[in-house]
Amino acid sequence: MSTSTPTPTTINPSETSPSSDYDTLISLLHLHSTQPHQIPEIEILPSSHPPHILSAPPSIGIPKKTLLSCFLHARAIFLSYTLKQPCPESGRIRSEDEAWRATKVLTLWEPNWNTAWTLRKRALLSLRDDDDDGGVDGGETGKMLSVDAVGMELAWVEILVRSLLDGKHAKSSWVWAHRMWVLRTFFGELAGGMVKGVFGRDQGRDAGCLVTRELKIVMVAAERHARNYYAWEYARQVLRMCAGTIDTTSARSLQVGEPGVEVGEDVVNRRLDRKGWEECTRMIHQWCLMHPRDISGWAFLVFMMDHRPRFGGLSEEDKHIAVDKITRDTFEKTSEFVNKFNWKGESIEWFLKTASHFQIDSND
Repeated sequence: MSTSTPTPTTINPSETSPSSDYDTLISLLHLHSTQPHQIPEIEILPSSHPPHILSAPPSIGIPKKTLLSCFLHARAIFLSYTLKQPCPESGRIRSEDEAWRATKVLTLWEPNWNTAWTLRKRALLSLRDDDDDGGVDGGETGKMLSVDAVGMELAWVEILVRSLLDGKHAKSSWVWAHRMWVLRTFFGELAGGMVKGVFGRDQGRDAGCLVTRELKIVMVAAERHARNYYAWEYARQVLRMCAGTIDTTSARSLQVGEPGVEVGEDVVNRRLDRKGWEECTRMIHQWCLMHPRDISGWAFLVFMMDHRPRFGGLSEEDKHIAVDKITRDTFEKTSEFVNKFNWKGESIEWFLKTASHFQIDSND
């Protein structure tokens, strides 16, 4: 737990039953996921730690043995709903809402439980269907419920990949695939700035903000697990998704990922502009210099340099001024780093060799 946080508070020190620990954990997870601007950090404590959940907002500490008992309780609830059988503890079949809440504990313990992620997808889609019907009261209530749920879902996935868990979450293909599904399915709401915590008033409402935010999440996950292929592949998909055929005048006119909607590359030229592309490239390059042995980061930087005409939103006049400049700056600063520290490493050597092919001749 961070020393800058308040003194941890022991939750339910006299309660040790799995159901009470489970209820406490669910309450804490729900509380933090409703505050997307303050992403908490969850840390799994050693089993030797007293079996009590600690809370020092925005951080949560839970002993591994306690988390295991909560997982088994959540699993019983989830199977009761999916198999339509009475839960051994309560003697009744659990509801979909109870099963949905249980999926948080399931994915916290086992991020690759695909059936749990499927249930969470279905819950979000059902909320969007309610929106199309005008909401529960025929007004804006259903719409607000849906966009808030999207923000909370993105916040939950961010909690998993950023927290000090056992490393499985940051490099889980299912976790990253689920986040990409949410972004693709609700891209209209995201691009329109309707989802709280993703595009707040202080963050802007363009593709550059979305890409910058997602790349920052990826960089944290890449620190949690070195050479994180799935995280960087997710970053590539975000760039490709932001090149989709989304009508910028109508946030919900098209949804990337819906049947019949193809992903193109023209709209990004108006959305991810020159400034956004430069900022993202410099941010990734700085991360790579701080992690020079991580080949996955360097490979993504090469990907950005290779796709600069598509993702830059640059006119022919700007290409020699902007793209050539930042490409050369990236190459030269990396060379300076190698020479200054006499750095020897296959990853950075591969980058320099590959990046040399992207140098743009200013006389072209």
